[in-house]
Amino acid sequence: MVLHADMVVKNAKIITMDAEGGIAGALAVKHGRIVAVGDESEVQDLVGPETETLDVGDRVVLPGLIDSHAHFMDAGSSRKMYVDLSQEAGIHSITDIQEKLRVKAEGTPKGEWVFGYQEDDSKLKEKRHPTRWELDEVSMKHPILVTTVGGHFWMANSKALEMAGVTKDTPDPVGGKFDRDPKSGEPNGHLHEEAYDVLRPDGPPEPTREQSFEGAKEILEECAAAGLTCVYDLVYRSEMRAAIDLKNSGDLPIRVRMDVTIDLIDELDKLGVYRGLGDDWLRICGVKFFFDGAISARTAAVSEPYLDKPDFYGVFATTEEIARDTLTNAYKKGYRISAHANGDRAIDLYLNILEDLQREFPRDDPRNRDIHCTVINPGIVER
Repeated sequence: MVLHADMVVKNAKIITMDAEGGIAGALAVKHGRIVAVGDESEVQDLVGPETETLDVGDRVVLPGLIDSHAHFMDAGSSRKMYVDLSQEAGIHSITDIQEKLRVKAEGTPKGEWVFGYQEDDSKLKEKRHPTRWELDEVSMKHPILVTTVGGHFWMANSKALEMAGVTKDTPDPVGGKFDRDPKSGEPNGHLHEEAYDVLRPDGPPEPTREQSFEGAKEILEECAAAGLTCVYDLVYRSEMRAAIDLKNSGDLPIRVRMDVTIDLIDELDKLGVYRGLGDDWLRICGVKFFFDGAISARTAAVSEPYLDKPDFYGVFATTEEIARDTLTNAYKKGYRISAHANGDRAIDLYLNILEDLQREFPRDDPRNRDIHCTVINPGIVER
């Protein structure tokens, strides 16, 4: 008995990615999996009365692409909540930023937060970030917080700093930094890494269930249209909920692998949720841990100073003690570590901890990751 294919692709140049670099002319799919690849004559027997036949007109067919790191679902909900300050949204100067935030502030009740995202100083005419005083020109009645496209640097107005009690006498938090006016010593509104938590100790505003669902659906459909068939995504509670809702409703367009935030693992453990839970379409794979910041924000922890900041070596987003305790807890629970470590100092610390964890809790196939691994040296490569 021949089980007919659900779909056959023919008249194609299929890049098979096999060792010989072969190119096939047709393939057959059954239950979402490729069951045959070869010449059209080799798959013809799998064509039945219900088989969909797709003639691609001698076009190239590639294997589905996998994106190993992005913040897709968070970006989706951000679209529904924040002011887009990207170049694509028509932002070319600090004046443009002010005008767009002002429109949002005018429609926002007094005292409520106004958030902007995707700001990129390299795309601005001034080649710098707006200061607190320039954001004050937007509104002094609303706390304003703007994040960069990299998500590791923020700009706040005076109202936001005042509500958090931040003054010239406020010390830099562990893992963070307040930039200050060189003459007055006053914070200029620029926040590095954990300094954000001083202003928003409870984190960013939580999207509604509808915002999370619609934002995730929209952006994952864009991924599918671009040829992505699987993505790895960092998920907070709202993103995990959105992914599960999409799966349950039949609206999940591509496969999703989730790295949960490190603060969720004890909560998940109590619920009996563990690494590997899920199926081919949606699965929990690991935990995300931040060691440092980003190169673009000059917050990656590096061993040589930044060219435009000769006395600055970036910042650690954690301490070694916290990193060791937290990652040991995750490793003992079976999680794979997905570390955010950009600078060579951060990468060295991460490798030190991984070596110790692997000695104490050996795994045959650990598959831990350094998601960025931007600034490396021969010693890191050797390790």
